[in-house]
Amino acid sequence: MASGESQQAQQNWRYCGGQIKLWREEAGVSRQDLANEAGYDYEYIKSMECGRRRPTLRLLQAADQLCGARGKLIAGHEHLKPEPFP
Repeated sequence: MASGESQQAQQNWRYCGGQIKLWREEAGVSRQDLANEAGYDYEYIKSMECGRRRPTLRLLQAADQLCGARGKLIAGHEHLKPEPFP
């Protein structure tokens, strides 16, 4: 990734991961419960919530369902896609 693209992607990852964490905590869902539901390990979920990894659609779908976000978390996936080349 180019540095500008990478910086924007990292901001999007951090924001989306932060939203997952907020919804998860508000719903009383543990990180381990989310990991089990999404089929990832605990550390992988932590990396996505902290913005070190790109949150996957599978994680967004699991978090959305477990936390009762009614599509709000899944909607973030659109902002995590790579930018198209001009």
